[in-house]
Amino acid sequence: MSTEDNKALMPVQRAPAERWRERLRLACVGVLAGLVVGLVAGVGARLVMRLIALAIGSVPVFTLATLNLLGVGLSRGIVAGLLLVAIRKYLPGSTLTKGLAFGVLLLLLFALLFLLPPPPELLAAPLLGGVLFTVLCLLAGIALVMVVAWLEHFLPAPQLRLPSILGYGVLTLLAGGSVLLFLANDVAPLVTGLLR
Repeated sequence: MSTEDNKALMPVQRAPAERWRERLRLACVGVLAGLVVGLVAGVGARLVMRLIALAIGSVPVFTLATLNLLGVGLSRGIVAGLLLVAIRKYLPGSTLTKGLAFGVLLLLLFALLFLLPPPPELLAAPLLGGVLFTVLCLLAGIALVMVVAWLEHFLPAPQLRLPSILGYGVLTLLAGGSVLLFLANDVAPLVTGLLR
């Protein structure tokens, strides 16, 4: 077999710069998908909390906590989008199956990070809250997989042009800020609580 035959059989390898461009593009697909789904999930979480308040006879009110919840939804949505892009190839099956599997992972993370210890409102209506937040996490997982698959076809690779540099720069800053917020506000308290 000649060296020409060997070259024909070898897989085509991209240059390192091309691989990094594709990784950046996929990470930014996760950020954009996380922004969209995170905002919707934040609104959904607020609606779930309103339903729980109504069910226990409490008067639901609009407070600054609502805006905080939307911010948490956005930043945690970005982290979820990044996580999905990183592990998506390991999830089984079709888009729906991948979405359900990722939704279960989101539910486990949500329960671990946000519901331990459970808020008093959730203790007053545990079945209703559990069902509604489970549905919200599963729907968020499905939506995130669908939005990532859709954006993957439309987000162009980064270019050495000012609009591309600015766009990818902003998305990268959002990703970094969201990951830092997640680590500082969610992971660090959990770890320090476990170490006590």
